[in-house]
Amino acid sequence: MVWIGDDAFPNKQNLLKPYPKNPTFHHEPGVQPEPVPPSELKKIKVFNYRLSRARMVVECAFGILASHFCFLTHRITCHPDLATGMIKAACVLHNFFQDMGDPICRSTVEEILAEPRQIAFTGLLQPMQLPRGFHTSTNSREVKDIFKEYFSAREGALHWQNTSAAVDDL
Repeated sequence: MVWIGDDAFPNKQNLLKPYPKNPTFHHEPGVQPEPVPPSELKKIKVFNYRLSRARMVVECAFGILASHFCFLTHRITCHPDLATGMIKAACVLHNFFQDMGDPICRSTVEEILAEPRQIAFTGLLQPMQLPRGFHTSTNSREVKDIFKEYFSAREGALHWQNTSAAVDDL
């Protein structure tokens, strides 16, 4: 399992964060970095775009949940086990209210989904097979590279991603 984050987070093997806007290859310490070849730059742009979309989904879901449970809008100052239970309870209650046709939950979902930047995400996530030899000692760069290659490979690519990530012009 990996978490997704932005540039503010530290590099960790279980945390995916974007590649830098101007990536370079570093072959050896002390050697002048080289520009990334166009084919690799396309993969990096697709990875950053797909990561950004995934973050938008999480932020949208959290926004919906926090709009109904105000304790999520500030720091939770209690034991971690209690905080975990509170968050799980909020998720269950939100789903229950939505299933019961609660107009507050339904209108919030409809408002967020109506935003122009929002795109339907149904069915876009597919299970990913990790390559043989993948183990927990893999460093953060290698994990990021695995996802980068997967998003650009036939089994992980989405038909619209190159256009949306603006890589068709590279």
